[in-house]
Amino acid sequence: MWFIEKFSNYLDTQLSTFHYKETSEADQSHQKRYNFKLNENIKKRDELIEYLHDKLLCENYIVCNKREFSKLFSSTVAPPQPIIWCRDYIHLSFFIKCLSNKIIAKQKAPSHYEIAVQLFRNKDIDIPFAPAKIRHDKDPKSPEKEYIKNMIEYAEKTFIASTDSKRRNR
Repeated sequence: MWFIEKFSNYLDTQLSTFHYKETSEADQSHQKRYNFKLNENIKKRDELIEYLHDKLLCENYIVCNKREFSKLFSSTVAPPQPIIWCRDYIHLSFFIKCLSNKIIAKQKAPSHYEIAVQLFRNKDIDIPFAPAKIRHDKDPKSPEKEYIKNMIEYAEKTFIASTDSKRRNR
């Protein structure tokens, strides 16, 4: 009799675990996808996105087409397919840190790093990045740091309307 009771408990445990896995995977597929929101002072949105895409693609930071890359910055279209990031997480977090200064709008939750982890995939294993802490802790080595920094600085100068010109137009 005790064997039947133990076996019954074992089956109940296994079935509840199976049901939990099924429902949690289904819930994940219905999770809300977030995108980056560009600041309102961006004067040439499409050109900015094309510039960032071309510069990242040229130096093998990403693998994706322009259309999918532009979806990262649009909440009106279907969520993008995950973008393959071909460098380490440190490069991705530095890129997001640089974008967060003036190009993408500030928001409380989720953080830009949480969005990035959701929208970018690790090239080696094609899965989301899973850093111990979802934030930017350390800058990459100098050549990569300078490339990303210069790319973002050029984008800021070229595609962002200065506050002085806005004041003059009023």
